[in-house]
Amino acid sequence: MYISFVSALVGIITMVLNIVTIVHFELGYLGWMLSSALSTFISFVLYAIPLYYKHMIRPILRFNRKYIYSQLKVALPTIPHNYSAYLLNSSDRMVMDILGININKLGLYNLAYTFGNYFEFGGNAVGMAVGPLTTNLMAEGNSNAEEKLRNLIFFLQIGFISVSFLVCLWCKELFQLLINNVELQQAYGIAIIIIMGYNYRPMYWAVINRLCYFEKTQHLWKISLVAGILNVVLNFIFIPIYGYMAAAYTTFVSLLVIGFSGFLFNTYKETTVADIKYQPLFWLVLIIAFTGIVLVLKDTATVYKIAITVLTLVAALIAARKYAPVD
Repeated sequence: MYISFVSALVGIITMVLNIVTIVHFELGYLGWMLSSALSTFISFVLYAIPLYYKHMIRPILRFNRKYIYSQLKVALPTIPHNYSAYLLNSSDRMVMDILGININKLGLYNLAYTFGNYFEFGGNAVGMAVGPLTTNLMAEGNSNAEEKLRNLIFFLQIGFISVSFLVCLWCKELFQLLINNVELQQAYGIAIIIIMGYNYRPMYWAVINRLCYFEKTQHLWKISLVAGILNVVLNFIFIPIYGYMAAAYTTFVSLLVIGFSGFLFNTYKETTVADIKYQPLFWLVLIIAFTGIVLVLKDTATVYKIAITVLTLVAALIAARKYAPVD
């Protein structure tokens, strides 16, 4: 609840600061950077106060060189991992700009990606909530806890696929409702591809949280940074051939690489219980299949969409019930 409160409050503060610095004082990008810096500092203070006074977590000022070295060995590899998201999210638009894609097409893509960002923010919030649960289950270190962890990931994966499928099914209507410009409304097809790509999250947590828990962070860049570089390379190859729509598909592929490539690492396999299978290939095929289905159904009549929505909800509830956490 406190995380939700801080996130909401800092979000509102950031919005107000952006309006003041960019609109009122006309500082442009400088205003955006200033408001981002100030809101980040406010977020730090709001988290630091309860840690310092309520939980008595305070900095230790006695430095041990050997300890610092061991901690940096674990922490430094997370830097390219965390910031690779900027490479993935921004590279396609940068490449389109470099390749001289029409500004109107670039605007369509930016609008569509905004809706993908909303889905990403929701996924980040869920990840913050389930992170401690996955850590506690891994800490138990037994088959029963590992099975609970696997069921939690499956439960979340079913939820992600179901919610994203339904959002994408009604994406055309959402764009028509929220956007007045008829030309911009056509961006819903791109948004569908990007939103469906973010279904990688639960399987991504299954790998990333485990590598972080066992301090195998030196492998993180192989997942995230490689996917970001792959996105840039694919953009330069396919955008000149197929146009701006290719960027959506390259982003989709790169997101799935982030979500599922970690299962191939021996380091991941060594830290798991052999009897507990996450079936990454099954979920990968399922995400791709649902993406294809929703692209086919995106323009179908409203009455059919209602029927499909009901059937999807019933099927999702039946499937999720099998893996729903019991405690």
